[in-house]
Amino acid sequence: MNGAMKLLLVLLSTFTLASVVLAQQQNETKSAPDALLRLLQSKGVLSEEEANSISHASSSADYQQRLARMLLGKGVITQEEYNQTMSESESVSAKDATRTTNVAQQSNSKLVSTAMITPATTQSIAATQAQTSSKPQEPTVIPAIAPLRFLPITVPKKGGLLPDIKLGSGATVRPYGFFKASAVEQTTLNGGSTFGSNDFPDGPLLLGDTGPDADPQFHIRNRMLRLGVDFEWPDPSKNLTLTGKLEFDFEGNFTNVNNRNISANRSSQPSLRLGWVRLDAKLKGLPWFAQFGQDWSIFGSSTLMDIFETTGFGFAQGNLYERMPMFRTGVQFGKGDLKVQPEVAIALSSFGEPGLDVDQRTRFGSRVGPESNQPEAQGRIVFQYPLSKAPGVLPAQIIFSFDHAQRREIVPAANLAGLPLAVRNAFPTGVALTSDRNAWTAEVQLPMPSVTVVGKYYRGGDLRYFFQGQFNDVFTDLGGAAPIGTALSFANRSIPFGLVGTTVVAGSIQPIRGQGGFIQIGIPLSRVFHADPAGRDSGWTTYFTYGVDSAFARDVVRTGGNGLLRTDHASAQLRYKLNKWMSFVQETTYLDTRTADAVTKLYRGLPVHTVHAWRNEFGTIVTF
Repeated sequence: MNGAMKLLLVLLSTFTLASVVLAQQQNETKSAPDALLRLLQSKGVLSEEEANSISHASSSADYQQRLARMLLGKGVITQEEYNQTMSESESVSAKDATRTTNVAQQSNSKLVSTAMITPATTQSIAATQAQTSSKPQEPTVIPAIAPLRFLPITVPKKGGLLPDIKLGSGATVRPYGFFKASAVEQTTLNGGSTFGSNDFPDGPLLLGDTGPDADPQFHIRNRMLRLGVDFEWPDPSKNLTLTGKLEFDFEGNFTNVNNRNISANRSSQPSLRLGWVRLDAKLKGLPWFAQFGQDWSIFGSSTLMDIFETTGFGFAQGNLYERMPMFRTGVQFGKGDLKVQPEVAIALSSFGEPGLDVDQRTRFGSRVGPESNQPEAQGRIVFQYPLSKAPGVLPAQIIFSFDHAQRREIVPAANLAGLPLAVRNAFPTGVALTSDRNAWTAEVQLPMPSVTVVGKYYRGGDLRYFFQGQFNDVFTDLGGAAPIGTALSFANRSIPFGLVGTTVVAGSIQPIRGQGGFIQIGIPLSRVFHADPAGRDSGWTTYFTYGVDSAFARDVVRTGGNGLLRTDHASAQLRYKLNKWMSFVQETTYLDTRTADAVTKLYRGLPVHTVHAWRNEFGTIVTF
């Protein structure tokens, strides 16, 4: 009886432990993978529906392929990383299959020869294996610093959007956003009565006097809340992907209503940032897209400073950018890791007229661009190649872009009423003048394991709408004619008239030329000093930035120029990323503005040629 019980115990133990080994082989996609999926789901990377879809994979290889495809579509991994991972996993799977079979055979052999193993021991082994396999995977490398890329050239994958919400129509939706709160101290702001109390750095741009001292200021910023939604719509065609984006923030104007006038400084209003839809398909086998709506301009916005202060965002300091309504299209060529993507766009012709009054700006925003009766033309070409094959490093990009637009200033006949009769006779129905804006950029983004270098150079005329050229747009020129008076255009620009002999002429409009750019170095401190990727010390980075924006002195001293010659920006920031959602930032910035030699501005009530300012901002960023 004892022998039979012993034999039964041996057979039971053999069957139990063999089942554990077999379950480890058969349920590769259920134990450890399920733990990984739960981790990704808890971090918001995967939805419950997506996690369930992956967990129902028929094999380990199928599981890995489903997960990799999902991460590729989300943009968590690149195409190159996907290809490398899948090729390695195929090799590992073949080896694992052989090793698992051998382990099972060896385990069965040992169990048969060991009569002292009890069911309790077997359960303990199974529990240990389950505990080990359910341990979440930890990061294996701290990523290099990624450049800001609001215009990536990654081709959207059909079904690649990992949704948080699925609408009844079948469209999938993923909300996102961030909130910043910061404390700011700046040694001077030179904006006068209109521009002199901002929580972003318009000083020291010498736009107005500061009074008896430098007018230092302290602000708490709480309106940097940005919210957005990504969309994907279903389509029966497997080769057509339809995506979209809607984004707004609360950095709009303050309210002017009776119940909030006293507390207006806490009542900023939302304003649109982005809103577009995009269609991706194949054009003779090449990825092609068409996009409609408001997005970052393809002129100049490909490469941007990665700085904490994003309200002014380096305006008049070398960080040329813009967002604007447009129709945009492009096609992608590529061989191996090299990708080349040319794009063109027609956009709402825009110039940021400084003379518009409040009522005009509130009602229609812009005038002289649309009145040219032609769109703004933009283009860019992007060359992308992985400068480094190290893990966690994005490919490098080199970009060239251009812009062309025309403005038209109209002076109606009624506005000539106060001028000499000769002017009214020469222009009985009024006069219209045009001016062209032509500009270009060269941009570079070089991510490497221990440092990321990005930079941009731009040059052109009438750059006010892109927040550069020291906020200058155009000057007026009589070309040597004797002045006899001025009249206002619809956009409130003063247009001069003169005499050449006995002939009455209207002054021409010429763009004020400018140039500038920036260079930024980002260092992933935690990666450089080999911190634990899963530890609290893995989130340290630092950035050093130098930018400059300038206008041509011979242009800014003309009628219509503001006299500002150049502003230099130098900043350093230290960031600590506490976790996936929350970061702390300290940013110190030095700003210096100077005028053309023939021009002085008031500062502390005295005429000056140059002023500088220090700005310190500390705060948090919470993303979701």
